[in-house]
Amino acid sequence: MKKILSFFAVMLFAFAVNAATTVSPTAEKNNLSAAVAAATAGDVLELTNGIFNEEGNFAIDKDLTIKAAEGAKPIIKNLYYFRVESGAKVTFQGIEFDGSGASDHCLRSHNGSNGSEEVTLGHFAFHKYPSYVL
Repeated sequence: MKKILSFFAVMLFAFAVNAATTVSPTAEKNNLSAAVAAATAGDVLELTNGIFNEEGNFAIDKDLTIKAAEGAKPIIKNLYYFRVESGAKVTFQGIEFDGSGASDHCLRSHNGSNGSEEVTLGHFAFHKYPSYVL
């Protein structure tokens, strides 16, 4: 029994160590969308201080947590919107969404969706969206 418990403890530790990826803003656009594309379902993307400039419809089709790194205040400036699709469960934690110049809104589920997507928002801010947020 001890061997089984030890095995599970090691597996949980390995999963926890590999689950978080820190993403820093760069001069290039679409830095965050590249990190989301490279992520595996269940990953945690920790954003550092700075402005993440994203362009285009930003599809998220896997379970992810996108959160501020400890003590960071990241701002996501997206010109179109985040589209949660394919039954994904997405959590945004400690993020500021800036809609300056946005087409009209921030978050939506995909038109072809069956409605099984989930979005959780915690300690967030939305501002400067010309029409609606969700």
